[in-house]
Amino acid sequence: MKTAVLALALLSVAPLVQAADDCAKPADQQSLNRCAAKDYAARDKRLRALYNGYHKGLEKPHKQALADAQQAWLRFRDLACKFEASGVAGDPAYAMVLNGCLAQKTAQRTAELQALAQCEAGDLSCPAPRW
Repeated sequence: MKTAVLALALLSVAPLVQAADDCAKPADQQSLNRCAAKDYAARDKRLRALYNGYHKGLEKPHKQALADAQQAWLRFRDLACKFEASGVAGDPAYAMVLNGCLAQKTAQRTAELQALAQCEAGDLSCPAPRW
């Protein structure tokens, strides 16, 4: 009985392992869509972690300014990507194009915040000193 349960458990995990490997060579549009969503989710997670750490280390007036800027940037990113993907609206590739755009813009924002987070004290081009 234990062997049957173990075999069933392994079989239920096999598609997940295969799905993870499929992003190296996506076979169809559904795989491309899933991989683009996965890439965007990973980049968004990195951005959120960086933002939260940077925000936490700022003084109060800088915290609000960063929060306001981030909210405006999120709105811009989402609207810009919806526009960029609008050419394929209704097409099976829409999710891939939208998530690809979101991933690209999120990576750019991560690089911007990383640069801000590494500012040295006394650098007048930075809004707040290094945290």
